[in-house]
Amino acid sequence: MKKLTFCSPFPIILLLVLLVFVSCRKPGTDEPAEDVAIGMMSSSVAGRTSSTRAIINNLEAFKTQGNFGVFGWKEAASPYSLLVFDNVKVEWKDTDSDGTADAWQYDPLRYWDKAAYRYYYGAYAPYTTKEETSSADPADTDIHYAYSETSGTPATRSFTLSRIPQWQLADHCDATKLATVETAVNDPSFDPSTHSPYACAETNTSVVDVTTAYSHNTPTFYTTQQNAMNYFVQLDFRHILAQMEFRVKFKSGPNNVKYYITGLELKSGAASSEIPLVGEKFAHTYTFEQDGVTDDSFVPAASNTLVTGTTTSLYPTGETPGVKVIRNKDIEHLICCYLVAPFTVASGSSIDLVVHYTAQAVGLTEPEAVTTEPFSLKLDASTLLTAIEAGKKYTTTIVFDKGQLIDLLDVAISNWADVANNDHDVYNW
Repeated sequence: MKKLTFCSPFPIILLLVLLVFVSCRKPGTDEPAEDVAIGMMSSSVAGRTSSTRAIINNLEAFKTQGNFGVFGWKEAASPYSLLVFDNVKVEWKDTDSDGTADAWQYDPLRYWDKAAYRYYYGAYAPYTTKEETSSADPADTDIHYAYSETSGTPATRSFTLSRIPQWQLADHCDATKLATVETAVNDPSFDPSTHSPYACAETNTSVVDVTTAYSHNTPTFYTTQQNAMNYFVQLDFRHILAQMEFRVKFKSGPNNVKYYITGLELKSGAASSEIPLVGEKFAHTYTFEQDGVTDDSFVPAASNTLVTGTTTSLYPTGETPGVKVIRNKDIEHLICCYLVAPFTVASGSSIDLVVHYTAQAVGLTEPEAVTTEPFSLKLDASTLLTAIEAGKKYTTTIVFDKGQLIDLLDVAISNWADVANNDHDVYNW
């Protein structure tokens, strides 16, 4: 009997490697023979430039926050459909030492089915593992998710993010930082063009800046040169919240009087209307269907208490005796900024602002406390502000002149992308 002798262990090792490779490459349930993995990416964070540091403001910042959740399903043959991504976590990961191979990654991989008719993807950030069910702890304050789909033509799919705060304090004026700013702006060499309204801002890093994204197309589009990023799903995220910001400006006044903002309140301009209260929660449902149809809905949580004619207090935030008004006619500075769930007041009403402030004259032991009549916030000289919309920023500037609050500048509205960056250094996800 002739023996087969190997002079080297290399052929055995090679054979084992080949066997393992063949075994590992066997297609799975959602893995066609081509083994082309579905890639995920965020190609932009359109409209995300922001003037507060607690909010994701561009693609690089979005990468720094690190993750998003994806729902996705394919239609293989009508009416057959398969949920492929069920709240899958996608993370930005460093894959090498020099950062050249960084990528959005998830595990385990899903693979393209080129025989499918169409793919649909809905995504959101920040990612959460907590599902809103009947057994979920009602006292849990984290954001929860739920997914649903309906049969029919067209079939609809949607995910709901619940327990999102109606109001979140993103930035507020800090007394210590304000004192430093005040010293600088009263220096004869001060250049007003270098001043940032947020120089005195203290950032709340627990703010949750919720964004959503959607993509749908054929496998052919995703896997050929029709798509600039071959085999990738490009998700462009957008805000579902708004910013509401308040600033203050001093034009002139008695030299011996100091002014402090001690309170800001929103109320409805009609007794039958309602302003959502601080502390309330709301749910956001994002529906995505065939042919790229999407829809948003904002629903207050069932536990909310909306009281007719209620005044919503937005300030103070703990500063004593309040936000000092810097006595310099060339600058304005921040009082506070909130992230707000969209809402609309009743027809014929308006969103009104009540300002509380004090005038502290030199030599007086007790400051004079002043509460203004409600100012109806306006978009221009005649248009009342009646709604807060997603992805918008609303800036109201309070103006002191000749020793009293005499005016509110018209509410300036801009898309977040229209506002310049200012020292973004906080990523809060």
